[in-house]
Amino acid sequence: MPTIAEVERIRAAMQALPEVKPEQREVGNQEAVTQLAAEIEAMRTKGYTWEEIAEFFATNGIAIKATTLKSYARRAGTGSPKGKKPRQKKRTPAAAPPAAPAATVQKPETQANTTKPATKQKTPSEADARFTAREDSNDI
Repeated sequence: MPTIAEVERIRAAMQALPEVKPEQREVGNQEAVTQLAAEIEAMRTKGYTWEEIAEFFATNGIAIKATTLKSYARRAGTGSPKGKKPRQKKRTPAAAPPAAPAATVQKPETQANTTKPATKQKTPSEADARFTAREDSNDI
């Protein structure tokens, strides 16, 4: 583990470092696409395909696949899909007012020795909505 003195020495050395000039700083493909978003959009407006733009990038030193370029451009706010409508939220019908609970009649147990416990009939929505635990079996 570093000591406090080592941490302070590293801090002083870091603070003394000169700034990196913007033209010397390396950027990733995503940042390059973000910085060139307006130019990419202009190329798309002129009729260039994503493959042609990716090829243009490759001939100018940035190796990128067309699908990756398209994805990065969308993240940067360009390259909106043509002919596709924006996704809309699904509309759910208004919930019906809860029904009054039905009166239930309990039947007395007539059989003394039953092999299976009586199970409550579930509506389809209840059956799909939760997991029901069952006793272990030797079927396997």
